[in-house]
Amino acid sequence: MPSILVVGYHEHDAGKTILTGSLVSILRGRGVDAVAVKPMAGVDLWESPWVLNEIKARGLVVSGDALKLAEASGGVDPEILNPVTLIYAPVDPSKVHWRPRIGEGNVEVLGRVSVCREDRVDTMHFINVEALNLIPNGLASSVLEAGGRLKPYPFRASRELVDKVVTGGFTAEIESCMSKVYSSHGLVVVESNSDVAVPTPSSLGAEWVLVSGRGVVAVVEGERWAKAVEVLAGTGGVRALTTRDVLSLTGVKEVFQLPFLVEPIEGYSESDLDPLLSYILGRS
Repeated sequence: MPSILVVGYHEHDAGKTILTGSLVSILRGRGVDAVAVKPMAGVDLWESPWVLNEIKARGLVVSGDALKLAEASGGVDPEILNPVTLIYAPVDPSKVHWRPRIGEGNVEVLGRVSVCREDRVDTMHFINVEALNLIPNGLASSVLEAGGRLKPYPFRASRELVDKVVTGGFTAEIESCMSKVYSSHGLVVVESNSDVAVPTPSSLGAEWVLVSGRGVVAVVEGERWAKAVEVLAGTGGVRALTTRDVLSLTGVKEVFQLPFLVEPIEGYSESDLDPLLSYILGRS
């Protein structure tokens, strides 16, 4: 099954979702059965508070990125496209005695892990009560209200479970949904999270890797990316590898500049991405 992997050069705000959604929308407009997936997503509630309204309305922990990709993919179920989602909230510094290293961080307050079966999707929601005690009271109340609307109802998560999600311990569950998507569509564009070089084992089968920077995209051959990952994996495991780690071995094959988007929610136009698409599709 043809696939493209989109990874971020920067840890935050690398433009991966805009690029991924735009690619899929353009390809679908050309008659290609393309879909976008984001195996694992994280949401910062302070930056995207509106996500709580979506969670309450759907009874499902979702991310804004997954909703955008689902729309670009023609309305595919966002739960399948994004099987693992974590919701983060900022620590209230007054609750940690104004210690800056702790008070400046985020904690995981809600989460979902989905498993794709042949005829259904099984969903697990969890709430991190320990973390709720560290965030601002008003935000904690809103999270609890949203948690009460979830179906199935969330269970109280242990620190061990949250750590397992954060470190990629639910690979088999993620791959169950990836396999479902691969078998059902003609081309899959996989968006990584943050600057993680390998979001899932199956993503190493991508024909091309697109490294998204701010206003620029670099192209790397998928086979070369996979070989570099194989060489580097022994230094701390695949999940520990960043995009920059792998790029240090692969280099880039081609670079494409992208226009600055004043309204990024609208995505890139076909003319914006046509040189990139012509390059990777012409060599596939």
